[in-house]
Amino acid sequence: MTKKAKLNKDFFITKNIGISQQDVYQLITAKAGLRVDQDLLIKYYGISLKDIDKIYLSGAFGNFINPESAVNIGLLPNAREKIVKIGNGALAGARVMLISKEKRKDAEMVARKIEHVKPNERESDFIYLVAEKMYFES
Repeated sequence: MTKKAKLNKDFFITKNIGISQQDVYQLITAKAGLRVDQDLLIKYYGISLKDIDKIYLSGAFGNFINPESAVNIGLLPNAREKIVKIGNGALAGARVMLISKEKRKDAEMVARKIEHVKPNERESDFIYLVAEKMYFES
């Protein structure tokens, strides 16, 4: 452990891989915000987790995250059987849009129905809800 690491209070997992208090704080706040957003969307649309068939994970986030760990820390809901990694979803979607007029029309219809929701503006106690999720579930 270097002098700098001791001053920063980094915890080293291996000789070259460490984690700092800042890293842990960023993980906790990101996890809390994302989880509150998920819960509020379910609430806003009057559905339950049972009504959701699949939870798709895409991009670098989806490729590299361990779904089991994400559920264990409370980042994703406890619905392991619904979690599906789809890789580069944007690229796959663009490819389908180029090839199929029918799929393009379907996507346009879906796009017209999409609503931009800002939970922090719609929920007066958003910050308190985030604070409640700033723990790791066991």
